[in-house]
Amino acid sequence: MFARLRSVPKNYDWGTPNAMSALQGLPPTNQPEAELWFGSHLASQCTVDEGAKHTDFSSWLHVTGHAFPLLVKFLAASRPLSIQVHPHQDEAAAGFARENAEGPALDSPQRTYKDGNPKPELLIALSDTFDALWGLLPSALKTQRLQRFAATGLASRTVEGLAALSDQDALATVISGGEGINEWAEDLAAWSIREDSVDSPEGLLEREIFARIAQAFPGDRGIVVAFLMHTLRLTRGEALFVSPGQIHAYVGGFALEVMLPSDNVVRGGLTAKHQDADLFLKTATAPPMQVPPFVSPVRRDGHAVYEGVAMPFSVSGIVGDGDIPATTDALILGETGEFTFSRERASQPIRRGEVYFVAGNSQPLQVRGAGRAWLVEPRGN
Repeated sequence: MFARLRSVPKNYDWGTPNAMSALQGLPPTNQPEAELWFGSHLASQCTVDEGAKHTDFSSWLHVTGHAFPLLVKFLAASRPLSIQVHPHQDEAAAGFARENAEGPALDSPQRTYKDGNPKPELLIALSDTFDALWGLLPSALKTQRLQRFAATGLASRTVEGLAALSDQDALATVISGGEGINEWAEDLAAWSIREDSVDSPEGLLEREIFARIAQAFPGDRGIVVAFLMHTLRLTRGEALFVSPGQIHAYVGGFALEVMLPSDNVVRGGLTAKHQDADLFLKTATAPPMQVPPFVSPVRRDGHAVYEGVAMPFSVSGIVGDGDIPATTDALILGETGEFTFSRERASQPIRRGEVYFVAGNSQPLQVRGAGRAWLVEPRGN
């Protein structure tokens, strides 16, 4: 059984104009279309076609007895998102209950917890490149970065200040706005637009990302937090896993995101939205890591499958003919080209920008076509 899903673009200010309209083959809106959500989260605005009627997807799942305990998004960022962290399960449940009891209202901009769920998420780059900040640098890598910045013109007062930060207190000092942080932010912004020669790909990427941050958020001390973090450039098809407690910020590009159905975000910089420094530091529990947790797909039945021990879901990238198991209720998302998915007596064409729910079945899905589509399935932990 196949059922067509629809959703409404989220017009956040960091979005790419007309990105979701173009994906869906709709007339341009000339709005910054940031995200398109598919799932049962209350804020998803996701519906399912029932003849000429569009029924709320969550209600439809309840009535039909099907389940899809995930949230899937297309994301299009034309400028950096906030530096943020997502809570663990116990933190989310306690925070949601507390804010429900004390306020603010669920739709208030001062609200942090929109639900009681954690938000482990997988991001897969769909554009040629996708830039991000992720996790804290270990001490040795932070020292190497500072040496690169100093050699290419970063002001000495900021070099000295950053060098004096202890590994244990660096994030807390910056987030809390300690002495000199505003000056460091100014110096990092000025450094990012210098024309000194940068002789390594790593240095070029750092300067490009810092310049984008400085342009989008002049004077924001989040640029100093960014100094403490890995700078990443994913290429098409590369994937990054973000666990609860891990600080991150997406900087630019088009991507597919898969997560548990949560909209809980604790922000620590690069945003005009509500920030809570104490809660951010309490939630950001992940230690520095030498290498970010990239997720490399494995080839299975001709498809690229993204999965991992910590991921309560799997994602399969489909580029051509073949059979693919789909034993649990799942979503199919068309990215490019056109496919026909068949099982038993049911057959469904799926084109670019179309999203379908498919009921789980022991029989594999037969796939015919060319382009790129994605199958997203929940998995038990």
